[in-house]
Amino acid sequence: MRGRRTMSQLTITPLDPVGAEVHGLPDGEISPETREALNKAWLEWGVLLFRDVTTAEQHLAISRAFGELEIHPLKELRDPDNPFFFPLGGPPLVAQVYDEHDVRVGRIPWHRDTAFRPEICKGAMLRVLENRTNEGETLFADTAAAYDALPE
Repeated sequence: MRGRRTMSQLTITPLDPVGAEVHGLPDGEISPETREALNKAWLEWGVLLFRDVTTAEQHLAISRAFGELEIHPLKELRDPDNPFFFPLGGPPLVAQVYDEHDVRVGRIPWHRDTAFRPEICKGAMLRVLENRTNEGETLFADTAAAYDALPE
């Protein structure tokens, strides 16, 4: 695993087995130097965790550091107060998945966001508004690392 690294005012701490946690992100507008450091970290670790993002404005500022924002194409699933957000965890999106033992309600199966579109989705940001004490997991996979780990 790659080690902890400091870029500009940021500290990037690798997580196991996927991703890294970003510390030291300033409040407000994100500078070009910070934007560049975040993009480099995202390309290296694939998933970045930002704690203490408490407002929609902070969430959108971080999102814009990675490029122009796209409104989700399914209008009926967008947040009525802000079209850049797509609420998960309740109506109108209540999915069911079978986990080899039980049908689990409120789960979204493994997927790639907006896979039905001709343009590849560069990425997505999730913001937790309510921490669950059970059944609240979000899982990520690194398919490039999985491929690299395959035997010759």
